[in-house]
Amino acid sequence: MDKGYDVYEYSRRGDLESLREALDSGMKPDDYMAYDGSTALVMAARSGHSHIVKELLARGGDSQVRTEDGSTLLHHAASGNSAEAIDLLIKSRIDANTVNEDGVSPIILAAHYGHMSCVSALCSGGADINLSAEGWGTPLDGAEGEVAKFLESKGAKRSAGGADQPLAAAHERFSYGCFETGENPHSTPVLAPKGDEANDRKPQVGDSVRLRFAKPSGMLREGDVGVVVADDGSDCVPLKVTFGERYDYYEYRDLKVCEPAEELPQDSDHATEDGTKRFLVRKKLEKRFACNYLPNVERRACQCTSANLAVKCQGEQCERWGAPASVSPRSALAVIV
Repeated sequence: MDKGYDVYEYSRRGDLESLREALDSGMKPDDYMAYDGSTALVMAARSGHSHIVKELLARGGDSQVRTEDGSTLLHHAASGNSAEAIDLLIKSRIDANTVNEDGVSPIILAAHYGHMSCVSALCSGGADINLSAEGWGTPLDGAEGEVAKFLESKGAKRSAGGADQPLAAAHERFSYGCFETGENPHSTPVLAPKGDEANDRKPQVGDSVRLRFAKPSGMLREGDVGVVVADDGSDCVPLKVTFGERYDYYEYRDLKVCEPAEELPQDSDHATEDGTKRFLVRKKLEKRFACNYLPNVERRACQCTSANLAVKCQGEQCERWGAPASVSPRSALAVIV
């Protein structure tokens, strides 16, 4: 297990007693960082566990941490609907008007999700109620009901684009991962997938999975095939994925169900007598194939082979007879008869 992972996991769960035991054993709040830049503090804020946020700050957790999309702890606390965590974080000198890579401030998110207590806490902490983000507008543009009335009472204004701006749609917000907490009242319809996309289902325990898109950090790399071994159903990084003897946690959106990885012989990672024999047999067959893959849909023995091996001609030509470069001896071995 990676150093400090216990602290990260207990923070995600909101387990204060276990967290204190882990910290008392010598672990530090920031020892472990997930693939998206999340630390124990991020997970606590994102999950709405203000009591964990308080403990981690008291233990020296870095309040200035930002995840890979540039979001601060205040963004995550606003997403997690924890006004208490917001108060604690503002007292830790986090600027309430810091924006992420999309130009979105914490109060824009809080208003968008209808988190009234968070909007109020951010206003008290100095948040700019008229700050506008491209495609999102101002906090008032994404607000409804009591949140909209509250913002208007504070002098909030709408942007020129007004409500229903495209980047505030649910399918765009999905890039925020754990920020996805409910249906967006201003979203545009997301069409059902067509063709093969319809089979692109949510990963389940037991599925083989690979990354849907390359990520700069984390256990899996592009092309790796892991296995989902647990799904705790939480709002954030619910899937536990193993790869060899290692494991990491991922969002549903990060992964795509795929075919299991090809199982190689146990001795495939080092030279053995049996492995060497297999290698030599394959090389010998490939050499034979180079002369046996003949034109004109016929079967004949190649003059350079000692055995009476032949190949069903598929209309291509072998190297000796002018084979096209696209013909691979390795892929064509299956047609040897």
